[in-house]
Amino acid sequence: LKYSAGRPSIGLALFGCKNRPAYRIVVFPDKAYGRHYEGSIIEELGVFDPLPNFRNEKLVACDITRVKYWIGERNAHISPSLLELLGLWGVLPIHPKTFIRARYHLEELEEAKLKVHSSTSQSGSPEVESKKETEKKENHLPPFYIWSMFFVDYACAECQEEVKILPRSSHEFRIVRSLYIFENDTKKCDEAEFLLVPSRAPFCDSHDLSVTFSSVAVLPNGTNMLPYILLNVSIWVNNPVSSVFLRLECLGAPNMEDDYCHNHEEQSRRWGRMIWPCRSLTLSEPDLVSYPYFFNYHCFRLTSYSHYRLNVSYAPNACRKSFIVTIPEEAQMNPAISRFYDKDAASGGNYWSPLASVDLTLRDRVVIRYEKQPALAATPISIAVFETIASSSTHLFTNTLDAGVVEYAWKNVPAGNFTVYLYVSRLDCDLICNSDTVDKCTLCPSTRIYFTVEEDKIWFSASVHGLLSHGTCVVGASMLCFVVTIGFLFFFLAIKCFHKVPLREVLLSHRTTVFIAYVDDCKPHSDCIAVLAKVLQHSANVDVFMDQFELKYSETLPLRWFVNKFAVANHVVLIFSEGASVILHGESLIQRQPFPEFFSVALNMLIAEYSKDVTKQSGKLLSEIRPRFAFAYMTYSPSSVIPEELTTLPINIFKLPEQVQNLISWLHNQPSDIYVDVCVDISDLKSAVNEVVEYRRKNAIWLTERLQDKHKNFGSAFALQNVPFQSNRSVLTPEEQINIAEVLNLEPPDIHSSIEEIRSKEDDVFALIGSPSDSSFDSDDSTSNRKHLQ
Repeated sequence: LKYSAGRPSIGLALFGCKNRPAYRIVVFPDKAYGRHYEGSIIEELGVFDPLPNFRNEKLVACDITRVKYWIGERNAHISPSLLELLGLWGVLPIHPKTFIRARYHLEELEEAKLKVHSSTSQSGSPEVESKKETEKKENHLPPFYIWSMFFVDYACAECQEEVKILPRSSHEFRIVRSLYIFENDTKKCDEAEFLLVPSRAPFCDSHDLSVTFSSVAVLPNGTNMLPYILLNVSIWVNNPVSSVFLRLECLGAPNMEDDYCHNHEEQSRRWGRMIWPCRSLTLSEPDLVSYPYFFNYHCFRLTSYSHYRLNVSYAPNACRKSFIVTIPEEAQMNPAISRFYDKDAASGGNYWSPLASVDLTLRDRVVIRYEKQPALAATPISIAVFETIASSSTHLFTNTLDAGVVEYAWKNVPAGNFTVYLYVSRLDCDLICNSDTVDKCTLCPSTRIYFTVEEDKIWFSASVHGLLSHGTCVVGASMLCFVVTIGFLFFFLAIKCFHKVPLREVLLSHRTTVFIAYVDDCKPHSDCIAVLAKVLQHSANVDVFMDQFELKYSETLPLRWFVNKFAVANHVVLIFSEGASVILHGESLIQRQPFPEFFSVALNMLIAEYSKDVTKQSGKLLSEIRPRFAFAYMTYSPSSVIPEELTTLPINIFKLPEQVQNLISWLHNQPSDIYVDVCVDISDLKSAVNEVVEYRRKNAIWLTERLQDKHKNFGSAFALQNVPFQSNRSVLTPEEQINIAEVLNLEPPDIHSSIEEIRSKEDDVFALIGSPSDSSFDSDDSTSNRKHLQ
């Protein structure tokens, strides 16, 4: 058969001439569309005339039975142009392009009605005649236009603005339509923005207006259409503003069916040029409005993997905000759409990635936001940042946000091209697959967003710019800074004369990883360890592997997670406490977390690694073998919680939070015994330590309550029994010993010629010297003395 080599496809084959084109609905052996010869067609299913007849109808003739066969039985691919015809026919859901085209046709009809109405109102006598003509035209609309009007009414029902304005005479938000005018016409909105807002207006301050994004999933709900995603824009206007403008601009779209990016014919035909979709809100009576007021709009349709720039500007202040927005695959972002395509599809945080946006208008940072699904409120999101130089990408850092945090502020950003991945961290998939392992690699669901930073966003330069904007305060602030600087200079010089402390600069440019092992003594103690991990993540450029962060909402096996993270971590820190001391003495604590304790396992693996290194590198000192381990204890625990036999190992011991700077220096491979000057805010960590101290003061028997009672109900489980003596077993032959040693992977025993030789050797080894009657006390014989000494 012709189609046995691959998947067939159904499309339109071009026949006829240039002045009179015609199409045939045919089955191809591949996806190549266009003009074909007779030999490249498997079967002809129908014909399509693209030129309308005198009734403005486009005729289609097709064998619907054969179409259903090729789609249902042969799993044939369908071309986009044929999808529109099959959607109007009712075989498949309505294609999105049909909705857009129907909307434009409906607008043209409304404009024609207005023109006819205006002409009839100006002329007196021909009024009745023109009215009859208009009614005649409306009663004889072609079928395609009737469908367009029906579908556009449904689509326009989704495009509704929501404005909540508080009048000065009222005390609750409500929709007051007499106070504002909302413009849906793109051309009118563009002309108004051109007059009120300059093209290169400065960026607005974050306090002037607040913009957030969310998604609206539009499901069929009984209609013949496919689900899609709308962008919901929410704006809080805090200062007096008369007009607010929204404009959606496409930056790039890999999907050719994204009409925002690839189909500009209708705009060029109507307006003579391309105008990006624009909407505006104008206050008719700004003095009657109480600020802030809320403005919400959702009608911009989003396509998977496309990147859009949403510009928000307002007048009369003439400033703007600009954001980059993108979404992943629709079924991957919204669980309802995923269940629409596959009712048995897996759901949950492991199969989800969010809508993402980037704010590039701030001077000192880049803000990355994402939309949190209500059903996945407890799922934390990881953000991986890559810098693209030429054709290669370099990984800069990865941060895992808390479950309740929906934005990440990246400060001190250099100029360049960047790619950000937002995903749920999992162990059974990879974020990026190498070309060598692409066949065995499984990609994690993620949202990928690209952006370019034109100039460095440094906190110091932004502060200086803000200071210079207040010209009247520059001189006074400069004099005050000069006096304070002179005072601090004399103060530090005085300290330096009496006490000289060598400072060491620590470079934190390289991001390292650390595995933290601890014992769940109590909830305040575990919370304190979590605060320590967050301090290392946010202030020390460290990725922390910790069970509280990765196992509470994960389906991964805890032991597999421990082995993987323990192996890949650059450093391992074991935090000793009273609970750890109890576990090392053979006791057990009541399990409070949904995962087991890993402290004793980590300690055993530490000892095993040290033993292995000592065996393999016997010529080196023990302190030079394994520098990646460290011990630590909190200030509310005594130093005796670390056993003495472990303190003899050449492992660094840190007292936290007093020696957090030394710990950070050690994590970045700096000498831990030299004082370093690292600026770290540990106020939250000190507060967590105080909470632990207060908890122990109020509950003096907290450790006893955490212990498991091993002797409870064990008395009746054991009883004394008389165990019979085991009968003497014959000695194994040398052949049997060698076979058993090979099976058990043991060193084979020495082979002797006979059992008598073994017994004679044993007699020689354990033979008594002298006889039981000999005594060294009642005999003076030298021979007896010599035997006794031997």
